Amino acid sequence: MGKKNNKGMTYEKAGINIKAAKNSIDLSRADIEATYTNEVLADLGLFASAVDLKNILAEYRHPVMVTSTDGAGTITWVAKKANKIFTAGWFRIGYSVAAHCFADIATLGAKPKVFLNSISAEKINPATNREILFGMSQACQEADCILGGGETAEMPDIICREQYDVCGTAIGFVERDKMIIAPRLIQPGDVIIGIESWGLHLNGLSLARKILFKSFWQRLSLNQQLKKQVPGGKTIVQELLRGMPNYGPIILSLLNKTHHKDWPIHGLAHITGGGLKDNIERLLPEDCQTKIYKSALPSAPIFSYLQKKGKVSDEEMFKTFNLGIGFIIIIPHQTTPFDLISRIKSFIRQKGGLKSFLIGEIVKGEKGVEFII
Repeated sequence: MGKKNNKGMTYEKAGINIKAAKNSIDLSRADIEATYTNEVLADLGLFASAVDLKNILAEYRHPVMVTSTDGAGTITWVAKKANKIFTAGWFRIGYSVAAHCFADIATLGAKPKVFLNSISAEKINPATNREILFGMSQACQEADCILGGGETAEMPDIICREQYDVCGTAIGFVERDKMIIAPRLIQPGDVIIGIESWGLHLNGLSLARKILFKSFWQRLSLNQQLKKQVPGGKTIVQELLRGMPNYGPIILSLLNKTHHKDWPIHGLAHITGGGLKDNIERLLPEDCQTKIYKSALPSAPIFSYLQKKGKVSDEEMFKTFNLGIGFIIIIPHQTTPFDLISRIKSFIRQKGGLKSFLIGEIVKGEKGVEFII
C-alpha cells in the first residue's frame, strides 16, 4: 500500500465521521437497552437486531403483523435553528416520531413490539442523536416496545446546512378477529369522539413555517422571531416543538375494554397529514358521510393564529391541520348504552390525561366529510 500519505483524501475529509456515529450509539446505549426484554437476542452494535418471537406470538391465536413508517418532516429545521434557546426540541422529535408510528398501528388495534429508527444528517452530532434516541426510548417504554436499532448516516451534499432527517418504523401484532377495519364496521348513526392534540404535532409544519417566518428577515432576527409569543401564551418555538401525545398505549388500553360487547368501537383514525378531512374520509364506506361540528372542536389558538396570519381558507385548514383533534374514535350510538360516550371520555382522561369531545356523526350519503356549524 506504500507509505501513509497525510495529505491524501480520507473518508473523514469527504464529510463522513465514522467515530461520531459510533459515539452517538455509545451515548444512547443505556436508553436503548432500557427498552430490551428477554426476547432481545442480539447485542447492540451488531449488524442487525434479533427478537425471539416465540413468546410474543404465543399471545395470539392468529397473529397479524401491522407496520407503519413515518418521519419528523421539516420540524427538524426548527429544532436545529432553536437548539440554543429550546434544548428539548430533539427529545420531543424523537418521542413524537415513535408515538406517531404507534398511533398509526393502533388504528388497526395492533400493539407495537419493535421500533426501528433512521437518523440522517449532513454532519452527525452525538449529543443531538442522543436526545433523539432518548425521546424514542421514552415513547417505547410507555408502549412496552423494544427499540430494536436502526441506521445512523452522514450524508454531505445530500442533506445540507447541518440539517437532520429523522424517521422510524413500528412493527406490531394484532389478533386477526380483533382488527378494526373501519370501512366494514362504520354505519349511519355512529358518533365521533375526538381526543385533543397538543398542537401541530408533526404535520402541516411546512405551511406553518412559511406563515410564521416568511417575513422575519425584514424585522427581527430568527432567534427573536422564535421567542415571539403567540396567542395561548407560548412562544413560536414552544408551539412548533410541543410534539404529540403517545396515543397508542391509551387506545390499546381502551381496546382491552371495548372488546366486550358493551364497549364497541367501529373505527379509529390518527389525524396526521391531510388534516381532519382526509384522515376521517379514508375510514368511510362509500355510502357514509361524516358531519363534523365546528363548534365542538376544542379551542386551539395556534390554528386560528396561523389562519389569520397566513390568510388560509377554511378548506385548506381542514385538509392540512388537526385543528385541536389528534385522534378520533367512532362508536355506535343507537345500539349502545347512553353513557358510553361519557365512559370513554373518562377513561381517556384517566389513562392519558387528555380531554376528548363529541365532535360529529355518521350519516347516510355520498362518501365525504362536511364541516357544519
